[in-house]
Amino acid sequence: MFDDVGWPWPKHACTDDYQQSVRVKRVPSGRARVFRDRSGALLKIYDLDDIEDRGRNHLLVLRNQMTGSRVRVLVGKRRLAQGNIRLADFQDAPSIVVHEFERGAPHIRLDFVCVRLGKVVRVKLRAAR
Repeated sequence: MFDDVGWPWPKHACTDDYQQSVRVKRVPSGRARVFRDRSGALLKIYDLDDIEDRGRNHLLVLRNQMTGSRVRVLVGKRRLAQGNIRLADFQDAPSIVVHEFERGAPHIRLDFVCVRLGKVVRVKLRAAR
């Protein structure tokens, strides 16, 4: 199969066995992966879409990877400093898990991997209305 590629990729004997088959499970492209917590509940995975400076606060706009819906949360600059969290930590996070409390609740919890600290950070923030 690879004879015409040449050195350093000579044909290997394992490619001669046509009796062996491998079952491959394919995931349709364009679909986000589904993650669940320990209880089996679906996790809401978001990406950081935008950051706005609002004086004493930053407004974080998060976009749901599955639905595209957005969540807006306010984070105080002083609170970030007190918690040893930097705005760049949100920007560097590969994704953010959003835990919304009951509908209309004033707070939202965010969990994300803080690359700088090397751990999962959990913060409770005000939902922006």
